[in-house]
Amino acid sequence: MKFKKSLLIVCLIIFLFSIASVSANEIDDVAITAEDNGIISVDEESSAENMDEILTESFQENVIEADGEDDGTFSALQKKINDAEEGAVITLDKDYTYDEGFSKRGIRINKNLTINGNGHTLDGLSQSRIFLVRYGLIDNNHVVLNNIKFTNGNTDLYGGAIFNYGNLTVNNCVFTNNYAKYCGGAINSVGHLNLKNSNFTKNTAGGDGGAILTFSIDKAVEFFKK
Repeated sequence: MKFKKSLLIVCLIIFLFSIASVSANEIDDVAITAEDNGIISVDEESSAENMDEILTESFQENVIEADGEDDGTFSALQKKINDAEEGAVITLDKDYTYDEGFSKRGIRINKNLTINGNGHTLDGLSQSRIFLVRYGLIDNNHVVLNNIKFTNGNTDLYGGAIFNYGNLTVNNCVFTNNYAKYCGGAINSVGHLNLKNSNFTKNTAGGDGGAILTFSIDKAVEFFKK
């Protein structure tokens, strides 16, 4: 009788260890599946931290501003943005083009701002990213871009036309022939992104997201063309 009881206890212990082993295997399988489906892994989080460092360095760069009249350069548009009050609306009346010596990280937006493009074009001349939306303070920084054409944005990092680290709304815009060496040929967003009625054509990236790479999208694109 004692032998049978001992055998029963041993079998029960073996059974419990088997369940624990199966459960552990199932958890491992879920972790692998999660990584395959694009959920942030440890390595991806490290990459995000690297992007933080890159952006911090970018905002510490000296940016050339136009001294006189608005000559349709990125430097002139940067001055217009810098001079605007918090929450202002800027209405474009001309196209803007990258000018030699301007930061290749793009035109910086570090405040609540709306830019109405009236169909005008921002051209990076394949030399520069176009917009770098404020690093940090995601919930306190709202930027709205309306009716702007983004073309020939180019970066050796992320986001050929726009890198967003704020709360960004892109409405009725056109993105053409933008390139990022890593991810997000047109837009790379690690903040909040709201896309409406926008068109993406011939945008490419060396990594993921030929048109868009985003960590969070608040509204689906209502009109999207690859």
